[in-house]
Amino acid sequence: MRKGRLTGLDGLRGLAALSVVLSHIGFGIASILNIPIVILAYKTLAVGPNSVQIFFVLSGFLMAFLYSKITSVQTFLKKRYARIIPIYAVVVIFLGILRIMELQAWYQQFFVLISLAVFFYISWKIISRFDKKGIIGNLIFYSFIVLQISLLIFNFFITPKLVENHHFLISDLQKEIIFLLSNLTLTTQIVRDVGGYSTVFWTLAAELYFYLLYPFIAIPLINLGKRYGFMVGAIIVIATTKIIFDLDDVMRGLFAMSSINIARTCGFIVGVLIGTIYESKSTLWKKLEGIFSKFWINILILIAFILIQAGDWSVRDGQSIWFMNRYYLLSSWIFGLTIIAVIIPNTLIQKIFSHKILVFFGLISYSLYLTHINVSSWVHPITGFFSPFIPNQRLYYLFEFSAFIMINVLISYILYTLVEALYFQSKAKSVGKNNARNQNEKFSPVSKNFRLWTIAHVGGLIILIMWLYTGNYTPTLFVAHHNFQNTSISDYFVSKKFSLLETGPIRTTINAKYDNLSVVTMRLWYYKNAQVTRTKNKNPAILYFRLYEKNSSKPIFESSRSAFEIEGEPNFPFGLNTLTDSVNKKYSIELQLVGGSKEDDILVNLSPASIVTTYTNEKSEILKKPYKLVFNRLGFMLTRADALFLLGFIAVILIAQKRRKPNE
Repeated sequence: MRKGRLTGLDGLRGLAALSVVLSHIGFGIASILNIPIVILAYKTLAVGPNSVQIFFVLSGFLMAFLYSKITSVQTFLKKRYARIIPIYAVVVIFLGILRIMELQAWYQQFFVLISLAVFFYISWKIISRFDKKGIIGNLIFYSFIVLQISLLIFNFFITPKLVENHHFLISDLQKEIIFLLSNLTLTTQIVRDVGGYSTVFWTLAAELYFYLLYPFIAIPLINLGKRYGFMVGAIIVIATTKIIFDLDDVMRGLFAMSSINIARTCGFIVGVLIGTIYESKSTLWKKLEGIFSKFWINILILIAFILIQAGDWSVRDGQSIWFMNRYYLLSSWIFGLTIIAVIIPNTLIQKIFSHKILVFFGLISYSLYLTHINVSSWVHPITGFFSPFIPNQRLYYLFEFSAFIMINVLISYILYTLVEALYFQSKAKSVGKNNARNQNEKFSPVSKNFRLWTIAHVGGLIILIMWLYTGNYTPTLFVAHHNFQNTSISDYFVSKKFSLLETGPIRTTINAKYDNLSVVTMRLWYYKNAQVTRTKNKNPAILYFRLYEKNSSKPIFESSRSAFEIEGEPNFPFGLNTLTDSVNKKYSIELQLVGGSKEDDILVNLSPASIVTTYTNEKSEILKKPYKLVFNRLGFMLTRADALFLLGFIAVILIAQKRRKPNE
């Protein structure tokens, strides 16, 4: 430990950042050393996707460790925004200027980036000198919050009207301004046609959403775990993990929110759990300390760490989304175990990750993570100047690879010094003041007037859950669940998935509940990765959907599509010609997979309520009886097992909070 810092965590973060950089530059190590063991080691180190999971686990750990007793939600959010937004804003504005001005030369890009960092440095110093009461700082913070909310509303309701067939109907400059502000406020993940400037920005959105939810969700759950003991804490962790995986499926069909990848936030849960145990210094932590201090335990964790990283390209890569989510859940727990060993003094793992080089990379990791993709594009023009002077091809590749690393590190260190370091300097100065001011303040997510607060919470949560679990169906439609035939009691608790390739055509019966049957939605999973099939398989499997009237052998509707098209949307809709007089009629549904291989297979969920039918409404009918839509959506939500589980979990948490002791 150095100056109160857990340097091993810095080293772990540094390794993750270096891993992401190496995975993105796509350098062929075989051009330098064509030795199998070297290539294998490099591929295991250059694992970007799984290394992002390290960031999530670390973030959860640090929040639980540093902010276990939040004195003020407002102060907490100001600190987190002040930590992640400044350098992020510098990079976003830099990328926005490059797009608008179409700057191509590396020296032009370098000048713009450094100029923005210098401008920020000078501005911060001036504001810090004259804004002793924090008035300007508060104004900037609240202005940014207002901008975020405004962009959220704008992108939800206005941006879709500016787009037709994924093409904007406004000028390029207006479009770029929307892109710039949406990237700046991290709201690109919730609108289809506004993309991120960089492929790494999605993780920042996940971080920010975690910070926003942490005081209101994580802190109460942490307190309940501490109050009721380890077993209750373990149940809470398992329950929240299940809810996150359920929401991941739900939100893949909700507007464009699949880009958030909710299931990967299980890393935050693991980190919060480890951080809570460590911060409490309880008997459990002392037992863990004794176990993880052992040399052979450290060896096992290192082996697991290396294998899970290697497995990201050798096992996980090319698999389906549902497989990927479970893989990252496993990797999160392995990284959690690694963190335990890292924060225990003098363990083997702690010594490895406390190495000065890794700690240095950890210091500049955030700047490195944000800038490496663009900065790496500068390397070829720079090294190309020296190519005539290095005739040996292997030496030139080695020189180029070294230049990749050095230029990225140099730019990141400059940005760290000019932007990020200012936060740590101001934080060090304000620690004493904040401790004195907040000593007697206490944060509680539960108001004194518990009944009114509970009613408001429950009402708001029900509306939110209703929107989440029905938002992927057009609000003007009626929706209904349908059970598969001959289901057992175990089906209500275990989702059964059957392979269309192995079982052949699958048929089931539905009973239409309203007129104007228009869409049948089914729970499907693509077995492997659609991108792999799309690019490598010349004859992909074809999925057929057929709808029959009862006791008829001739379908009244049939459609087909490539099997890989269902990836990313587990609640897959099959649109059909509207059946105007469908109420109370029985229909048979058939799914058939023709051609393909095991990698091109489709799994079907045969648990109850996995079929959803939707029914078109006339506008006049909606205006006459709007309450029917509300009751329809409420009833639909209450027939979903995952929605009921979430509502039950919330109810248990509220009751457990209400039963707390008066002195707590």
